[in-house]
Amino acid sequence: LYEFIAEINDKNWEQYTYLKSMQCLDQESERNLKNISEYSYEGMCKKTDSLCVSEGIFESNKYSILGFSLVFLASVFACLLYKYKYRIAQLYRTKTTVQCHCPDNPKHYDAFISYSSSDERWVYDILYKRLQSFLPDVSICLHHKDFIPGACIAENIINSVENSRYTLLVLSSNFIESEWCQMEFQKAFHQTLKHRRHLLVLLIEDIDFTLLDYDLRFFLQTYTYLKYSDKLFWQKLTGTLQMSTKG
Repeated sequence: LYEFIAEINDKNWEQYTYLKSMQCLDQESERNLKNISEYSYEGMCKKTDSLCVSEGIFESNKYSILGFSLVFLASVFACLLYKYKYRIAQLYRTKTTVQCHCPDNPKHYDAFISYSSSDERWVYDILYKRLQSFLPDVSICLHHKDFIPGACIAENIINSVENSRYTLLVLSSNFIESEWCQMEFQKAFHQTLKHRRHLLVLLIEDIDFTLLDYDLRFFLQTYTYLKYSDKLFWQKLTGTLQMSTKG
């Protein structure tokens, strides 16, 4: 600023001449006001002690400040890692597991349909009949015809999931409220983490994802699911099941 004011007369900057009458507090007396033009360059622009002190503090403590910053960032990272450790572990398994529908490990069924009993009319009259019409060679496992009489329900669920190439999960508000459906999902989800493409979710109505179990919500955010309202729903579903029969 001092250098700029000194050049006002030389460069005929008439619009800035008022700056020459600007008054500043005298540093020596700390009381009297003097026109800035009365100061010498050295007196006006000398380095103050406060600035030197500030620079000295930073210079002497820069390694401490850097160390504190690194510790803070590491703590934040550790907290985030702990908070999302289950999701990170699941993502790691989904990305590193090798997909395999191996012919030397045959399955008894091509697909097991998991659904709520409240949705069985849609499953029997629409889903099952259309799959049988489109894919007559596809073997489908259903509760009412394939569960072993007298066996524990949990045992039937485990056997059905493990003996099927795919689990078709008919997701609806009724499914969310069923404890047995939740168990079927957990078993099928476990199979998906082992063999990648095992679980296929068929969303037959709009639902509030915040009401879902954590693992189911994670699955829907990580894997592609099929919506019944999609015009290509049957084409996508039958195409996927045809791949399993060819395998």
